[in-house]
Amino acid sequence: MLKASKFPVFLSLILMALIIAGCGDTSNSAPVANAGLDQNVVTGSVVTLDGSGSSDANGDTLTYKWTITSKPSGSAAVLSSSTVAKPTFTADKDGSY
Repeated sequence: MLKASKFPVFLSLILMALIIAGCGDTSNSAPVANAGLDQNVVTGSVVTLDGSGSSDANGDTLTYKWTITSKPSGSAAVLSSSTVAKPTFTADKDGSY
């Protein structure tokens, strides 16, 4: 959960679902999703999420599907893109994202 306030606070990243394209082989290994480190943010800051550390042991192409699963009441926060490795959003209200 992202917690934003007028002072830096603890940020847990938004849930990231990682999807593999073209999985036809039954011996395919699951990918490893790495959503990056926790962040401290100030209300009004642009937050960059980072899934670029994710990997696939089979070398399959990775695709991304980010979702904001919760946000403070009244927040208009939206992701810049749900399908890129490093989307952004603005932590526009105090609270958890």
